[in-house]
Amino acid sequence: MVIHKGEQFAIPFEVKIGDDLVTPYDIDGLRIKVNDILQEWPDGDLEFDDVDGVWLFWLEESETLNMFAGRRPAQIAVKIGDNILKSDVFDLDVKSSIITELWNDE
Repeated sequence: MVIHKGEQFAIPFEVKIGDDLVTPYDIDGLRIKVNDILQEWPDGDLEFDDVDGVWLFWLEESETLNMFAGRRPAQIAVKIGDNILKSDVFDLDVKSSIITELWNDE
């Protein structure tokens, strides 16, 4: 996955335990951290897209502008009852951008 500084969109994460897709009906909690941004479900910003079977991690324009270009770490954690399972840390690629001004929607 490539993110350009200043982009604003939802990163889709397909979360699996083994071969099984993780949905809101299977777990008690989910955390995804990208760089220094942590989002959670059910009491947070993560959303599940039933159509595509992915978790949506929303990034704001200002958040991506503040990321350093290069490889940024990410990780997923799932809570089922008292069990907490974590993925390996993986990288997302953040590319620089020459447009560094925030979009003005006024």
